[in-house]
Amino acid sequence: MLAGVALALLAVVPASAEPRHGIAMLGEPALPADFTHLPYANPDAPKGGRLTYGFQGTFDSLNPFIIKGNAPRGIFDAIIGNNVVETLMTRSADEPFTLYGLLAKSVEAADDRSWIEFRLHPLARFSDGTPVTVDDLLFSIDLLRDNGRPFYKSRFDRIERTERVGTDGVRFHFKPGTDREVAMLIGLLPVLPKHSTDPESFAGGMMVKPLGSGPYVVEDVDPGTRILLKRNPDYWAKDLPIKRGFDNFDEIAIEYFREAPACSKPSRRASSTSISTPTRTAGRGATTSRPVSTAG
Repeated sequence: MLAGVALALLAVVPASAEPRHGIAMLGEPALPADFTHLPYANPDAPKGGRLTYGFQGTFDSLNPFIIKGNAPRGIFDAIIGNNVVETLMTRSADEPFTLYGLLAKSVEAADDRSWIEFRLHPLARFSDGTPVTVDDLLFSIDLLRDNGRPFYKSRFDRIERTERVGTDGVRFHFKPGTDREVAMLIGLLPVLPKHSTDPESFAGGMMVKPLGSGPYVVEDVDPGTRILLKRNPDYWAKDLPIKRGFDNFDEIAIEYFREAPACSKPSRRASSTSISTPTRTAGRGATTSRPVSTAG
C-alpha cells in the first residue's frame, strides 16, 4: 500500500533536469553540445567593409525597449540583429524554436517547464569590460517589467519567484498554469548593465548611447537621420560556436529618409560587389552605392 502511494507521488513530481547547451520548444535541439558553428554560417567568412541599411522615417530615441519615442533599427533587432544588446540565449534560424546559450552558458528546465535555470557564461562582458552578472539579469527584469513595452510585463508577471543559484545562476519559478513557451521567452531576455543604466531616465526615451554586451558599439549618431555601429574588436563572444561566421562587417550604418523612393532606388553605379543602399551625399534625398564586403 505504502509503496503504491510513493510511486503515485513520484509520478506527479517533475523529473530532475540537468544543464544543457540548448533547449527546444518541442523535442531536443538539433545541434549537439560540441557543435562548432551554426550550419548556415561560414566560420571562415572574411571581415571588413560597411553594411548600410536605408529606411523611411526617423528616430528620436536610442531606447528600443520602451513605448515612448521611436528608436532606430539595429540596436536590438530581430531582423538586423541584436548588435548592441544581447540576450541570455539565441535562436537558430534552422529550427522552429530552439535556443542555444549566449550570455547563458547553460540552461536547465523542468520537464513541465514549471521552472527554468540559467548559468551565465564566465567570459560574458559588456563592451566597457564589465562582467555580466546575476545582478544585471535581475535588474533587467525589474526594469523592463516596470518601464518596458507591455509584453515584457505580461511575460515577467508569470514569474512566481526567482532563486539565485551559486554566484552565476538564476532559477525562475513560474506560476501554476503558465504556458510552456514562457520559459523559452525568458531565454530571450535582453540583459542591460545595472552599473550604467539609470532607472529614473530609462523610460524617458533620451538620446543616450546604450551600453551592451553585443558585437557592436554605437560609434556615432546623427539624431533622426543616421546611426553608425562599429564592430567591437574585444567582443567577448567572437570565438563562441554560436557566433562563428557572424558579425563580419566592420561597420553597420542605419540611415533614415523622409521619402520612400530615396531609400529604395538603386544606384546605377552599383557594381556586382556592391550592396545598393541609400546614403546621403548632397542631401537627404540623394542616393548612391557603397562597395562593401558581402560576406556578412
